[in-house]
Amino acid sequence: MKIGKKIRITYWLILLIVFLVTMVTFHFFSKEYLIHHAKKELRADARTVSQLLANVPFNKETVHRQMTERKRLKLAGKLMESRLIIFNQQHEVIDTNLRENELKKYQKKEMNYVDETLPIFSKSGEVKGYVTLITPIENLTALERVFRRTVLISLFVSFIVAALAAFVLERNLTKPIRKLQSHMNQFSIKGEFSPVSIQTKDEMGDLANSFNKLTKKIKMYDHEQKEFLQNASHELKTPLMAIQGNAEAIVDGVVEGDEVSNSLQVIINESQRLKKLVEEISDLTKLEHIEETYRFCYHPVNNVIQEMIQSMKPLADKKGILLHVKHCPALDVWMDEYRLKQAFHNLLGNCLRYAKKNVWIDCVNSGNQIHIEISDDGNGFKEGEERKVFQRFYKGENGKSGIGLAITKAIIEAHHGKIEARNNNRGGALFHIQLPKEEAYRKTRQNKMDQS
Repeated sequence: MKIGKKIRITYWLILLIVFLVTMVTFHFFSKEYLIHHAKKELRADARTVSQLLANVPFNKETVHRQMTERKRLKLAGKLMESRLIIFNQQHEVIDTNLRENELKKYQKKEMNYVDETLPIFSKSGEVKGYVTLITPIENLTALERVFRRTVLISLFVSFIVAALAAFVLERNLTKPIRKLQSHMNQFSIKGEFSPVSIQTKDEMGDLANSFNKLTKKIKMYDHEQKEFLQNASHELKTPLMAIQGNAEAIVDGVVEGDEVSNSLQVIINESQRLKKLVEEISDLTKLEHIEETYRFCYHPVNNVIQEMIQSMKPLADKKGILLHVKHCPALDVWMDEYRLKQAFHNLLGNCLRYAKKNVWIDCVNSGNQIHIEISDDGNGFKEGEERKVFQRFYKGENGKSGIGLAITKAIIEAHHGKIEARNNNRGGALFHIQLPKEEAYRKTRQNKMDQS
C-alpha cells in the first residue's frame, strides 16, 4: 500500500473515530446537560415570579391578573414555554396554566418533567406561598433530537470538507515523494545521475539532500572506477607487451646467443614488476573497502617512526642523504602497526627519491592530535601536483607504479586521520599527517558510524 493511500485511510479513520466519539458523547451527555440547563432557567424564572408576587395581595384574583400580564416581563420566552403553578401556604393551587388533567398527573407524579419550586416571601419576610415551574421531559427530548440532527448535519458536512482537505493534503505530502521516486528510478534503471530539487524544510528535504549526496558520491566513484580501470589496463599493458615481445623474439629466433639471456632477464624483471603492481592494486582495494584488513592496538608512535628510519637508513646512506629527526615524543596511538609502518615507508621512500641532501621527520603533540611531517629538500611539487599525488596511478618524474601514495592515503584515513601534500619553505615536498589520539579517535569513529 502506498504512503499516500495510508495517509488518506489514516486521516479518514481519525475523522470516523472523532465522529463516533462525538456522537456517543453527545448521546450520553446532551440530555443531562439540557436537564441541568432547564433547571437553571426554571430557577431563574421562578425567582422572577417570586419577586413579582412579593408585593401584591396573595389571592387568586390578584395573582391571576399579575400572571396574565406576565408577557411584559423580559423572561426571554421561558415562562411561555414552561408550566406555572402557584400555591399558598396550605399548598392549595392559587393559579396555574396547566390543564386540569395535566395538573392531576403532576400531583400524582404520573408525568415526566423537570421542575423548580421557590418560596414567595411577604414584605415582612414570611413565606406566603410557593411558585413551581415545570417543563415536560418530552420538550427536552424534542430539543435534543433537533440538536442531534444539527450535530449530524454539521459533522457530515465537516467530514466531506475534511475528506477533500485530506485528498489535497495527501497530494501535497506525496508530491516530493513521487518526485524523489522518479529520480531514483532514473538513477537505478537508466543510470542518470541528476540531482533532485525538493525545497522543503522537513524530512523529505533532508532525504532529497541525502539522495543528492549519494548520487554525487556514486557518480564520483563511478568516474574513479572507470579512470582506475583505464589506468590499470595501461599500467598492466606495458610489462605485458615487454614480456610478449621478448618471448616472441625468442620463439621466432630473432634473438640468439647471449641476447636470449638478456630477453629472459627482461621477461623475469617485467613479470616481477607485473606481480608487484597486481599485489599493490589488490592491497589498495582491500585497504579502501575492507575494514577487517586492519588489526588495531595501542602502540607507541615514536617506535614506529624509529623503526621506519632504521629500515630506510641504508638506502639513505647509499644515496648520501641525511635523515634528521627533529622531535619524536613517546605517545601511544590506536593503530595498525604494520599498516602505519607501510604508510610511513612509502612517504619516506618518496622523499628519498627526490631529495638532494636532506630529509626531515618531525612529530608534534598538539591537543587531541598528533602531527607528523616528512619533508625533503628536492624540487618539490609542480603547480597543482600536490592535489594529484594521492590519486591512483598518478606518477611524477621518476615515479614508479603510482600506487604507493594512494595506499598511504587509504591507511591514514582508515586511522581516521588526514594527510596532505605541499611544498615546504625550503622548496621541497612536505607530507603532513594528522592522527587522532585515543579520545579523538573514538569520537571521530563514532561520528562516522552515525553518519553512515
